[in-house]
Amino acid sequence: MVIKSHQIYLWLLFLVPVLLTTEAKAQFSFEILRTVSLSDLQNDYKSLFLPEIWRFTVDDSKDLSSPDIDDWDWINMSTSLEPSALDILDWNGQGWFRLGLDVDSSLVGIPLSVDVISNSGLAQFYLNGQKLFEISPSSQNNIFANNSHVATFSFKEPGRNILAIRFQNNNADWYRERNLPSGIRFNFVEAGFYSTQVIDFIRQLSRSHFFFSGTLFVFSLLHLLLFIYQRRHRENLFFALFTLLFGFFLIVLLQLELSSYLTAQYYLTHIVEVLRGLTIFFFMLFVYELLHPKVSLVRVGFVAVLVAAYILYATLNGQYLLLVRDVLLILLAVETLYQLITAIYFKRKGAVIFGVGLGVFVASQILIIFINFDVLVFSREISAVFGMAFLLLAMSVSLSRNFAMTTKRLETNLIEIQRLSNEALEKERKLKKEELERQLLEADNKRKTDELEEARKLQLSLLPKKLPEIAGYDISAEMLPATEVGGDYYDYHLIGDQAIFAIGDATGHGLKAGIIVATVKSFFHTHADQGDNLSLLHSISTAVKNMDARMMYMSMAVIRFDKGRLQLTAAGMPPMVYYNKKSNSAKLITLKGMPLGSVLNFPYQTNELEMSKGDVLIALSDGLPELFDHEKKMYDISRVQAVISQYAHETSDQIRYRLLNDARKWTKGAPNQDDITLLIIKKEK
Repeated sequence: MVIKSHQIYLWLLFLVPVLLTTEAKAQFSFEILRTVSLSDLQNDYKSLFLPEIWRFTVDDSKDLSSPDIDDWDWINMSTSLEPSALDILDWNGQGWFRLGLDVDSSLVGIPLSVDVISNSGLAQFYLNGQKLFEISPSSQNNIFANNSHVATFSFKEPGRNILAIRFQNNNADWYRERNLPSGIRFNFVEAGFYSTQVIDFIRQLSRSHFFFSGTLFVFSLLHLLLFIYQRRHRENLFFALFTLLFGFFLIVLLQLELSSYLTAQYYLTHIVEVLRGLTIFFFMLFVYELLHPKVSLVRVGFVAVLVAAYILYATLNGQYLLLVRDVLLILLAVETLYQLITAIYFKRKGAVIFGVGLGVFVASQILIIFINFDVLVFSREISAVFGMAFLLLAMSVSLSRNFAMTTKRLETNLIEIQRLSNEALEKERKLKKEELERQLLEADNKRKTDELEEARKLQLSLLPKKLPEIAGYDISAEMLPATEVGGDYYDYHLIGDQAIFAIGDATGHGLKAGIIVATVKSFFHTHADQGDNLSLLHSISTAVKNMDARMMYMSMAVIRFDKGRLQLTAAGMPPMVYYNKKSNSAKLITLKGMPLGSVLNFPYQTNELEMSKGDVLIALSDGLPELFDHEKKMYDISRVQAVISQYAHETSDQIRYRLLNDARKWTKGAPNQDDITLLIIKKEK
């Protein structure tokens, strides 16, 4: 058959548009591939952040997971399926999302885990037509109980890869009515990081929440028993209810933080706000009962209305919940402050102790408000825990003090009755005497406990409230006691243009060590300006020796600032760590010598040091280098050198935080067995 030339032209005219259309489809489908590589995981979260907008269709067929399916006529849609998105979709309970990825060879074979941020249905994940796994609310809950439930996969080959998700949610209308997304939000996280960091962090968070909640329940039970014993002290009842509700509040809040299932989040949020409101209400009842037992019902009713309105708003609307909550806390803080000031003015018992705790708590709440409004950058969790712990301690101490005073009055009455009894009631007197002796024993035990607490407060009060500002230097210090009364100590003394810093470590712990520390502090300030470092140590050593406290000594290091140079003298202390910025190295300064109180007139060594800008000097007790991890490995002074070398460019406060944080990681949060004291001096100019 002969084909004429004009027929060829007609065929070409027909085929060209078809070829162009096919080429356009191919370009639209495959030229928008998102390129991903190993470098995308190089961030603080080790996360591969995918675009939220995918290709989407409401059609349903397993073939839609195939990489060969052309999705050029699909629509662009967010995987979270916001309420506004459902308004334009003919949603029938399921749909498919697709995303094209251009995978770099560096990412091939790297295990990735799915970090679900929120989810409201069943999500089946496919890669290049092969099903990887499926995620539902029930499978999410198992992640925190067993690492094997973590959804993990890896890209098998470089180049074009198609991710597809079949998502099913038959209750989308329920979410839309509550203005909640009805889809899924997630990221891919490097699997090793997810297992070792994220899940471990969640477990540690769970343990700390339950520990704090358990402590609250113990407080609640203790003060409930005190109320049962003396029912006229209703402040014990209100405190017990306050701590009980607060404990449940923390448990529910933990469940909310760990849940990524939107339905659970919705209901848990309502429960949290109800418990929050009730906790605040019983706290205010405690305040009124402790400070003003005869407060008017109008004030109580006003607080009840405020709390009820807050709970109602939180459960029904909650659009500006954070602002409403802050306003409520400010109003109640002002009311509590007013009650406290008037109670202190009229010398109500327990008002001062409660006031100290309340002051710390209010300061932490104000800090949280500033953080919420981005005025300050700090951890809300640390501020909340510290403030609440201090407040709970102050509240319990106030109640215990009132209870002890009541017991003391009872003892006085019993003694008076015993004195006035006649001989005809001798047998009854003996019985009363035995009862009295029992109560006296309990009171004595309570007294000893109070004395130990007072000794702890005294020992902490011996430390400077703040460090002096010395031109050209940035100085920071901290002491962490191992028991109620520690044996470590740091101090300073100013002599004109000179300044003398001291850091010490008494033998052992407890009350005896605290007495040694108090003695050393007194002699330090008395003799600091009467000679050089050597004469100062000799004077203190003589004083400790004369105390005749068997086997009790004091290790001590003295640093004297004198005309731009530092004079270093030590008696039985660990080596100091000196970081030289010029050489970028941290070396040890070892000054050997016997502890104070052991050998009189010992020839202690003195070393002079002239620091340059950026240099750092650290004096420390043996509590930090002698920390042990769970395998009984010692922290050692070399680790201190390594941390200082890494963070020497930061401020002295930040260096101190880095050291203590590294120590906590070393012991995995276990309590330190010895006192830890640090004195950090950084040359600024």
